[in-house]
Amino acid sequence: MHHFAGDGSLVRDQFSSDPALLKLFAMSFEAAWERGIPHENFWV
Repeated sequence: MHHFAGDGSLVRDQFSSDPALLKLFAMSFEAAWERGIPHENFWV
């Protein structure tokens, strides 16, 4: 995990080998990835 200050600067990194936490992060990434807009379909 990355911890950021209010100005966006990196405060510290935190590492974990907890299987439950890693599974949660993987599931969160997959859920966000499925909802993302493919680059070729994105325009401003």
